[in-house]
Amino acid sequence: MAEDKEQLRLLRLYIDLNGRPCIMDPEQIADTIFSVDKNIRYVGVVGKGPEYDVKVSRMRQGLEPSGSDNKVREFIELIPDLILGMAQKLEDDLGKIRYSLLCFQQLTLMLFRTPEYAIVLSLEAGTFARPIFERIKTSLGLEQ
Repeated sequence: MAEDKEQLRLLRLYIDLNGRPCIMDPEQIADTIFSVDKNIRYVGVVGKGPEYDVKVSRMRQGLEPSGSDNKVREFIELIPDLILGMAQKLEDDLGKIRYSLLCFQQLTLMLFRTPEYAIVLSLEAGTFARPIFERIKTSLGLEQ
């Protein structure tokens, strides 16, 4: 319940007077994503290609990064282009990519795009990703 109130508070901060979502800076995006679910371990916000410069690379406060988390951080610049870039070639036939998941034994990686950034996050292994993505989408004011 308190978590829902915090999400609404954050969402209200990012709505302008005309009711449209304001563009959030990368730090705000990371804070908003972390507020969605305690199973989100890591958030990376990466600029659009071709450079894919890292804007934010942050573990959830209080968590110790595991070896797999460190690997994700190492490859944060490469992951969006490798996964989303290749999958994007199928959009003409299959429709727009909503999100991409890589499910490993130790964690799950979720990747998606906002109009300004590519987002990479890691979830605790076994976490159901779709409900989390739907809450992130709402919290960030992304299209339905």
